[in-house]
Amino acid sequence: ATPVKKTVQSSAEKNNSSVIHAGNDSLQLSISEVKIKKPSRYNPRDIKKETWIRYKGKCAVAGCNSTYFLDYDHIWPLAFGGETTVENMRLLCFVHHRQASEQYFKNSKMI
Repeated sequence: ATPVKKTVQSSAEKNNSSVIHAGNDSLQLSISEVKIKKPSRYNPRDIKKETWIRYKGKCAVAGCNSTYFLDYDHIWPLAFGGETTVENMRLLCFVHHRQASEQYFKNSKMI
């Protein structure tokens, strides 16, 4: 296996691109061509349905049982690397969703 070495050449810098060298071959990529996948904030219908069934349409906090103003919440937030999966989703009423968000994001201003 040939080690891959990345260098940025002056002409490539002007074009906002990088040149990657692997042995005798090279590949030039522009920044716009490289796409980084971000976590999706979209909750697919099937995940929402499974979450609703699991929590029986009620807030997941023990003793709350609210059925009003429910939000789908990521147990491990997207901002910390959480994923949109059935295992990482829960239903929370507005009050408990706000409390959970403030707990995770203590230093952030919540609006």
